[in-house]
Amino acid sequence: IPLWITTPVLIANVDRRTTGTLARVLGRSLAAPARGLLLTAVLAPLGHLFAPLIGATNFRISEAIVLAFLVGWLLRALPDRRGPGVPAPFAGWLFAATITASIVGLAWQLRGYSGELSSTIDQLAHAYYFVGDRIGFIDGARLLEGLGLVAATVMLFRRHPALAVTLPQALTASASVAALSSVLLWRGVGSATALERFGRIGYRVSGHVADVNAAGSYFAMIVCLALGMAMRDRGYRRVMWLSVAGATGVGLWLSESRSALAAAGAIMVIAATWTTTSRFSVRARAATLAAIMIAVLGAGAVRVRLLDADQT
Repeated sequence: IPLWITTPVLIANVDRRTTGTLARVLGRSLAAPARGLLLTAVLAPLGHLFAPLIGATNFRISEAIVLAFLVGWLLRALPDRRGPGVPAPFAGWLFAATITASIVGLAWQLRGYSGELSSTIDQLAHAYYFVGDRIGFIDGARLLEGLGLVAATVMLFRRHPALAVTLPQALTASASVAALSSVLLWRGVGSATALERFGRIGYRVSGHVADVNAAGSYFAMIVCLALGMAMRDRGYRRVMWLSVAGATGVGLWLSESRSALAAAGAIMVIAATWTTTSRFSVRARAATLAAIMIAVLGAGAVRVRLLDADQT
């Protein structure tokens, strides 16, 4: 399916810059899947940002990059090795089956309307990256692509342990560029669409995606990743990790996503507690972590009540 969706873009009358970007991702993933993963980690989060530069304004370039990587990785079909895995892989297959069943169920319901299902399938087949759909195929595909990225990452980690360092480097570098775009947008520098969106919202800033809450969640995860890498490194490397954590922290702050800020704060508190209680007994450590969790959940509940009171 990823090959069926990707091939028409590479051979159809699409902007050369868009085709060239996808061809590079596909070629790199075929030649060296680990490098293809790194390239995807850098480019995919910034798709909305650089899409106007390559003539892909109305084209879902980030999803196309992910699918081009998955095509290259699957076609290369490297033998697997023993190593790190994911807990409860059956849950992933069950989730995938649920997504597929949902798409099939919606398609079955659409059969009752003359020509609607055939029209939807025709649009998906010929203009997948440009259109929406009424059977949830695109939304479901994105979820399945996420599972595919998890599988690819885990399998490539088994073959290339150095990805434990290089992949976070790629992710934090991309996030730093995204944070810079938010700073520039805050200062009035950005595309016409982004400036119009910022002017409409007025105080929440996201330069690389339209959804400020999604931007906040993205920056929160990258901040935690960078801080975790800083904890395991030493010397100038720790300084570099702390620097990118600060840069992405600026992006998180500008997004003003309360849930993302709260989640990042809670994780930092729990991680700090976990580190400082490493010499405690098992019972004392569990009690300390439980107290922290109760305090965090209590603070969140109070915050929710205050927000509800403000709305009324």
